Amino acid sequence: MQLLISMGGNSMYKELLESQGYDVNTATTSAFVQQRNKILPSALEFLFHKFTQTYTDIKHYRGYRLLAVDGSDLHIATDSADTDTYFQSQPNTKGYNLLHLNAAYDLCSRLYVDAIVQPRRLCNERRALADMVDRSSIKDKTIVTADRGYESYNNFAHIERKGWNYVIRVKDLDSNGILSGLRLPSGGTFDMDVYLTLTKKQTKEIKAHPEIYKFVPSTSTFDFLDLHENLFYPIFFRVVRFVLPSGA
Repeated sequence: MQLLISMGGNSMYKELLESQGYDVNTATTSAFVQQRNKILPSALEFLFHKFTQTYTDIKHYRGYRLLAVDGSDLHIATDSADTDTYFQSQPNTKGYNLLHLNAAYDLCSRLYVDAIVQPRRLCNERRALADMVDRSSIKDKTIVTADRGYESYNNFAHIERKGWNYVIRVKDLDSNGILSGLRLPSGGTFDMDVYLTLTKKQTKEIKAHPEIYKFVPSTSTFDFLDLHENLFYPIFFRVVRFVLPSGA
């Protein structure tokens, strides 16, 4: 296990040779792969979480832990049979396989606190964020920062229910993002509080008051609403629009 997590960017056999001091009896690549295949993915996940939990030099920004969440594609060995990760731009071109890494990083402590790896064709960054928030053992005051791919009422709700705060970049007013359906100034800079009641119902009362109610369609994920018991979900957030140094 120690060798597996400490390997560099060399070929596997060179890594094996270096780890054994170039001993003539160094195990072959084939033998190593056979033994590696016996290790469950959950073992590496367990080791990762145990390692991060032992780190105690936690740093804060004005009393808060700052967690940055983002995702990135990872190239893995080519395997056309793995349809959940395999991509091929043209029929006669060489294909490739991708995984998608979702990671939560403590900016002040310089520590990865969680990660979820998904097959690229099945990746869901928003769900990964919600899952990492829900399963976190962090009790400190925390601010989650994320880019536009993570904007969703569901993520806002998961973070709020955790007792955390968030700063998430969202798509601009003229897009199809969250802001497009809100009553906000048509341009310029502003700082406004938004109070909404989310619902899956579509009654006349709800349709008549878009300033109060926000309809959540069945195509959108929201884990705390249904059409039977949990009919309404109040939510509050602040929208800040400002000009970047580039003028955008």
